[in-house]
Amino acid sequence: MKTLLTSIRATAFRLTFLPWILALTAGLALVSVNVGLDVEERLGDVRANILAKPASGQVYIAEIDAKSLEMVDRWPWPRAYYAKAIEKLNDAGVTLIAFDIDFSSRSTETEDQLLADAIDKSDATVILPTFRQRASNGQHEFVESLPIDVLQKNAFLASVNVSPDSRGQLNRYSYGTTTAGTTRPSLASMIAEVAGNIDQSFAIDQSIDPTTIPRLSFVDLINSNNLPPELRGKKILIGATAIELGDRYPMSRFGVLPGVVIQALASETLISGTNLGDLGKFPALLLSAILILVCITTRKISSRGLVWIAFVWVFVLVGLLLLVEYLRLFTFSNVPAFFFLSVYMLSQKLLTTTTALKTSQYVNESRHDLFQNLARRFSFLAQSENIYHVDSDMIAWLVKKEYTSNIPGHFDTASALLQAPIMAQETKIKVDMTFGISSQTLDESKIASEQALASGIRWTWHDHKFDHAI
Repeated sequence: MKTLLTSIRATAFRLTFLPWILALTAGLALVSVNVGLDVEERLGDVRANILAKPASGQVYIAEIDAKSLEMVDRWPWPRAYYAKAIEKLNDAGVTLIAFDIDFSSRSTETEDQLLADAIDKSDATVILPTFRQRASNGQHEFVESLPIDVLQKNAFLASVNVSPDSRGQLNRYSYGTTTAGTTRPSLASMIAEVAGNIDQSFAIDQSIDPTTIPRLSFVDLINSNNLPPELRGKKILIGATAIELGDRYPMSRFGVLPGVVIQALASETLISGTNLGDLGKFPALLLSAILILVCITTRKISSRGLVWIAFVWVFVLVGLLLLVEYLRLFTFSNVPAFFFLSVYMLSQKLLTTTTALKTSQYVNESRHDLFQNLARRFSFLAQSENIYHVDSDMIAWLVKKEYTSNIPGHFDTASALLQAPIMAQETKIKVDMTFGISSQTLDESKIASEQALASGIRWTWHDHKFDHAI
């Protein structure tokens, strides 16, 4: 029996590595097929909610809202309005004026020149948008739409291209766009004055509350003779927020937002320095796999302990990611690590249950506890004698010779000791027992005990005439 149980434990230890191997394979598979994006974004939204913060206040939105559209009943507006806005903002002392409005088509010569002159006279930096689009439907060639020549002379150009993901959500923003060999920094990069690799993008920081970005209605801007003094030294982004003008995109946390607000959020991300480097999906996964492997190989931690360590490590990874993002160090993905830990916990639990069922064929912990307590009860009678568990439902002890003169009294005392129930773990059990006695061998005692049970008596001596029947 001891050898069998040792073998079971050795096999269980070897199988302990099986959940780890299975979980690591599952985690690596998750990385390779690039699934779990929904989970990643939901967790990102939760972290953004925890780390929520207001905008810096350095960027204002001059919004072409529904109120402003009532000013003129046609669209596009005459460019004299934009010229007037540039003049007003210069008077207010702003440092930068960025437009998220298409100026790639000509209007009247007079209107175009009015805007060009306003840009030329502006002390504030003026940024006009460019965007990359398909040459025509069904073609793979792209063209870049630029402001008309007269407007380009004294303005900076920046790309306003955005790239929604496969589900149409706009959660990342590029540092710029290259078309026909020309590199264009993004509008947000120019507003924030932050450079980046033109081929790379960053996650828009959705912990920044878009409602805290200060706004000014365009109609109030051009009609006011006394703009707020808070505008001095600020950067102004002019664009449409009215539903009628479209240009709206969904984000994972905030839902559908106007494009100009998303441009402002991207700018705020760069200004706040939360365009964090992304370590990717492997570091947390590999760190988790190494931790569990070390715990397994120590051979000092139980299966239940391993599951608890994996469970606690999930929360450690959550806290670690929150910490490094709060400190603006970097970011990483926890989803493959969470998948690895979940598969490991489930597999380890299944292995533990399977091993316990196999072991229970040979060991019954309640039977073991019952016999331990039974032995303690009989120790009042057999004070200096060993008590042995000799069969599934049988115990034995060697009685001293001096007791043989009063065998009936001896077993009457033993029966009295069984009047009260005996505990088996949390269960009370009423034990009935018959006694068999032999002066020769244990086998004869067992035969006598079985004969006493069959005869319905408390105890009996072994009789050789019973041997053949048994």
